[in-house]
Amino acid sequence: YMERAYGNAQSEIIKELGDLIYQDPKTGDYMMADEYLSHDVKTKLIEARKAAEENPDYTRNVKALEKVIPADKMPSEIFASIGAGWIPPDVFNEFGKEITGSSSINLAYVTATAQWIGHIQDGGDIGKMNSDFGTDKANAFDLLKLLLNGRAPEIKKKIMRDGKEAVVTDEEATEAAREKSAKIKSLWESWVWQNGDRAERLAAIYNEKHNRIISRSYDGSHLSLHGSTPAIIMRPHQKNAIWRAVQERNILLDHTVGAGKTFVGVASI
Repeated sequence: YMERAYGNAQSEIIKELGDLIYQDPKTGDYMMADEYLSHDVKTKLIEARKAAEENPDYTRNVKALEKVIPADKMPSEIFASIGAGWIPPDVFNEFGKEITGSSSINLAYVTATAQWIGHIQDGGDIGKMNSDFGTDKANAFDLLKLLLNGRAPEIKKKIMRDGKEAVVTDEEATEAAREKSAKIKSLWESWVWQNGDRAERLAAIYNEKHNRIISRSYDGSHLSLHGSTPAIIMRPHQKNAIWRAVQERNILLDHTVGAGKTFVGVASI
């Protein structure tokens, strides 16, 4: 009887609070709406849908999460940097063939070290390797691997200094290699979205892996601030800041002069 009474009372409280709180089906804990409906909302939606199959109470979670799921980004809205870990290796392999003329390139991403490694099976096209997209000191494939790992080429040479051999940067060769590196990068930025099937595939991968996070928006509109003087009416941005301070316990009030930071600080305490 007590368990039923507690359960009924809990349901009434939740009903009264309306959309202010949600129960996390993964932990069973109750969370404020602005916290629950933020961060990795796509994973939360999967969890809520699964929970709703057994308990219809979670249907409200599903409906609320569906409203905040970020819209898929189009290829034109996505920046696919060369070397990005979310891009499949076969895409870079195809691009490598484009700039080297090779028939077989094998690149792989090592997650543990966040590093691209790989090798070229044949010598490729000499013109592309050493002239169009590379130099005789740094061929196109070498430059591609440096770009994938976010590194700039630097060519060394040996000279005699005070009767001793020393290794120094070959400024002329390095500049030539960097010009070719910039050319490869520029080609990548246009090439990656040229093919319709490839663009559609990459956009789907990006949206699934990265377009799933919603930043938490702190809504303090529900705060009553019991005990405060009626002579001071807090503005919406002040209540939001107070709510964030209460939730996070750590806050920077980067508001302009006269925006009411002192009142926010006092009310938060």
